[in-house]
Amino acid sequence: MVAIELREASLAEEVNRIATHEGKEAKDVVAEAVRQYLDAYREKRIRAEARVWYAMPTSMRNQYQGLFVAVYNGKIVDSDPNQRTLYLRAKDRFGREPVLLVEGGDQPMPVYQSYSAYAI
Repeated sequence: MVAIELREASLAEEVNRIATHEGKEAKDVVAEAVRQYLDAYREKRIRAEARVWYAMPTSMRNQYQGLFVAVYNGKIVDSDPNQRTLYLRAKDRFGREPVLLVEGGDQPMPVYQSYSAYAI
């Protein structure tokens, strides 16, 4: 395992303070923060790949009608009629790198709404 050193004193102090408050070890607080950062990074990358896919001309997207498409770094890198097969190939090729898997065709970008359970 490679050790990572937190050299910024103010961050180290804050991590230690939070760890004490939460009853955790500082290394666990840092690991949780890194996991959250990586999740946000992957989500940002997938959103960027989705923007690329939906910005492509409809005629290009229609070439993949009936297929699932893998988009990585702004390019279509693979397609397959079976989503799981495509997923496994993308995982073998790119590991844990974010790869958008999307159904081919000319459907518009989906719009999602989320609601909070908390009332203000």
